[in-house]
Amino acid sequence: TIGAIALIGRVRTRMPLIIVRKLYHFLAVLLFIPAMLVEKQLMRIAFAGALSLFLALEYVRMAGADPLARLLVEFLARYTDARDAGPLITTHIYLLLGCALPVLFTP
Repeated sequence: TIGAIALIGRVRTRMPLIIVRKLYHFLAVLLFIPAMLVEKQLMRIAFAGALSLFLALEYVRMAGADPLARLLVEFLARYTDARDAGPLITTHIYLLLGCALPVLFTP
């Protein structure tokens, strides 16, 4: 997992941003599916915690609370494009919701 993230980070400069983002989407699905099949209840808790963390970090970024906001802006700038042109960067939250909603709303 860490190796895949490092590899995507390394090839990021040589590939179009849309391809890099799709690689992260594929990696997320690849990581979440086995855990969802084995331990659905734990994944519900993990998804809720991750969503809370993402929302809190986005709030810190938008509020401009330095030094964390500056670090978040620098990190997210590498993965944003015209679709994230507004003040709120939502693609990472949408990716998490896309993986989490089927687990959260099924028995």
